[in-house]
Amino acid sequence: TDKGLGTLTYLIWFDGFSLMLLCLLFLALVETMVVHNLYTTNHIRLALEFDAVARGVLLFYLVPLMSTFCILSAVEGMRTIGIVLMSVTGGTSIALCAIFLRGYSKQNTRKRRELGAAVM
Repeated sequence: TDKGLGTLTYLIWFDGFSLMLLCLLFLALVETMVVHNLYTTNHIRLALEFDAVARGVLLFYLVPLMSTFCILSAVEGMRTIGIVLMSVTGGTSIALCAIFLRGYSKQNTRKRRELGAAVM
């Protein structure tokens, strides 16, 4: 219903931006919980590497691109570009995390083999 103010699209954009920031905060909280779990299970090196990569991805990759997505989706005619940017952002960040974990797993396996050979 119209309250006499007309169409207020900026309120919808601002609410979406606030929800996006809330999701980023939740993602940072989950990352912190994962790092804490790695520390408590004595995987300190993995915790440090995961924390460094995740902080870099969050601060320098996800926040600017998701903010740009929110701004572009608020501008008329730019919504499609914002959606494409958001889908590329999600896929690329998942790929970066997978590459990091695969590299860590290979390095960790090599060290275990070296330790096993040294013990025998």
